[in-house]
Parts: sequence; C-alpha cells; structure tokens
Amino acid sequence: MRQRILTAVAVCLCIAAAASCKPKAQEPEGAGSGTARVKPATTPEQTLKNMQAALLAGDRAAFVECFDASGPQADMLGAIAELVGTSIRFEEAMKKAYGEDALRGSQRGESLEAWKRKSVLGDATVTVEGDTATVTKAGQERPLHLDRKGGVWRIRTSDFLGAGQPTETEQAEAAVRMLDAMTSVLKSTMPKIGQPGYTAEKINSEVGAAMMAAMIEAARQRDKP
Repeated sequence: MRQRILTAVAVCLCIAAAASCKPKAQEPEGAGSGTARVKPATTPEQTLKNMQAALLAGDRAAFVECFDASGPQADMLGAIAELVGTSIRFEEAMKKAYGEDALRGSQRGESLEAWKRKSVLGDATVTVEGDTATVTKAGQERPLHLDRKGGVWRIRTSDFLGAGQPTETEQAEAAVRMLDAMTSVLKSTMPKIGQPGYTAEKINSEVGAAMMAAMIEAARQRDKP
C-alpha cells in the first residue's frame, strides 16, 4: 500500500508538470483562486487551455470537465486540481512572508516554479482525425488523446493518469482521501504564515510532518479489513 500511496503523490506532481503553466506574468486570471475562467471546449487546444486554467485555480469542477471521467476517477482528478491550486496559494503566501527562498528544502517549491515557466501548448503538436485528437510533446513518452462528443473535446483519463492510475475503486478512493488530506494540511497551515514565532523553516517542517501523517493515515484506512 505504501508504494501505491507514493505513486499517487508522484502522479499528482507529474500531472501538474505535464500541464505546464505559463510564466507568472501571463497566468490566466483567477490563478490559485479556486475559480477558473474557461471557454467552450470546441477545439482540442481550448480543452488543454481550460485544463491549465483549472489546474492553476484549483477549480475541481472545471478541471474534471476537461476529461471523460466519472465516479472515483472524477473525484481523483478534482482532488488533484484542488491540491495543486492550494499549493500555488501556499507558495505565494510563503514567498510574500519570507522571501523567494521560503520554500528551500520543500519538496514542492521548485516544481511549482517549473510549471509556471512553461506553456501547455508551447511545444505541443495537435493532430485531429475525425473525432479524435492526438497531442504530442517533445520529451513526452506517450501522446495524449482527446475525443469529441456532442461537439465538446475531452481528454482520455487513462492517457492523463497513465501508469499511476488506480485500477480499483478502493485504490482511487484512498488516493482521493490522501490528496484531500494534503490539501487540508496546506489550508490549515496558511493562517500561520508570517505570524510571530513561525519561521519558514518551522512552517515547512510542520507541513512535511503533517503530509507524511496524511499519507500514513490514508494507508491505514486503505488496509482496514
């Protein structure tokens, strides 16, 4: 179970890296706010832009709408989006309070900066054949596919989650619980940022310990008879 939990964390981080956000000055309005501004997904490119905006904002509903997902898969995608959006707000608050090096030593800081420096469509090639679109990017091992139904393009969830996709409902539910718990850790910690007695080091230490506890609890719940 420990390996499945670690895989879910890796999926979360890799998904955001694959989505690749634009430079900060060009970020979509609403970034990190919980509400994304999206447009009708009448082209594969617009679906990818909507996905990027939703991920930046942490907008669960808008992010899930970009995929052909339902049930536990949709719940997992929503949890991923909210965790990423909350992580962005957390990072911004830390840097505002403690400076650009506030997240040094954190497992998230450098990754978020990397996402912001790239564009979701920057080096992508989109090929459309009928109601199927294939998106390839330099350095990406597998292409991403989108399907058009009722005039709306949506991403194939299996392509997006890849090898880390839970194969059982119980695994998906465990991953959602873990991701939601990690989001709660960040949200509950943010009010402490910049307060007397709370240094960047103390915040990072508390968050790291709480994140590990969330992973352990998710594993414990999953392994219950």
